[in-house]
Amino acid sequence: MACLLGVCVLLPGSHGAPGAPGARGANRRVRKEVCLRLNTSVPSSPPIRSVSNSSLSPWQYRFSHDENLIPSHIAEAHCMYTGCLTQDREENLELMSKPIHHQILVLRKVPDEKEGGYALKLEYKTIAVGCTCVRPHVLNH
Repeated sequence: MACLLGVCVLLPGSHGAPGAPGARGANRRVRKEVCLRLNTSVPSSPPIRSVSNSSLSPWQYRFSHDENLIPSHIAEAHCMYTGCLTQDREENLELMSKPIHHQILVLRKVPDEKEGGYALKLEYKTIAVGCTCVRPHVLNH
C-alpha cells in the first residue's frame, strides 16, 4: 500500500504469480507494497510557446472527464483539419493531418468489496498530444 497525496494504492506484485520464481501456489496472488511520493515544490519552468496554432497541422485541446480515473480531467489534441495548411494558411488535401499518440499512466478506481470503498489500479491510457502532417499511404497493386 502506498500513499499518493493521501490516497492508498495497491499494486499486484509478480511474486507468487504462476511461473514466478518462488511461487507457492498456482492461483496465489500477492500484493506488492510500493511507495509513491509526489514533490509539489518543484520549481516552475519558463513558459513554453504553444505550437498548436502555428503548425501545418493545427490542433485544439478538448478535455475528457472520467470520475473513475486520477487525474479525472485529461486534455487530448484533436486535429482541426483533414489536410495540412500551406504557407498561405489554405488547406492542402494532398497531405493529411494525423494525431500523435502517447501513453500516459493513470490510476483507475476499482471497487474494493473487502475493505469497502475503492482501490486504485495503475494502467496505461493512450491519448493524442498533437497533430502532424503526413503523406497519404497509397498501396500499389
